[in-house]
Amino acid sequence: MPVQTMQSIAEHQLFKAGLPIVAAALIGSVTWLFVTVMAAEKEIHLLKEGKIPAIELKLIELMDLTEDIEGDVEDLHTKLTDVRIDHSGMKQRLQSNPADRHMDRE
Repeated sequence: MPVQTMQSIAEHQLFKAGLPIVAAALIGSVTWLFVTVMAAEKEIHLLKEGKIPAIELKLIELMDLTEDIEGDVEDLHTKLTDVRIDHSGMKQRLQSNPADRHMDRE
């Protein structure tokens, strides 16, 4: 009797239609669990080593930005010094004024 019951269940249309779906869901969930555990293990390993990729990328970007800002500040400092020495172009205007050259000769 149990063999006939099992055989009738195996021949049933719902069982035939549902078995591939259940098998695919089971394989998919096991695969997802495996991938999740492997990713978590990798992150734990990186944390133990002190290497966190997202933070390292941000740190590299900030270092590049800091170097750019340092260069800009140095350029600004140079220009400001030139303006202080030049007195907003007064020195150049005085050198190009012919009347001032005449006064220097005397």
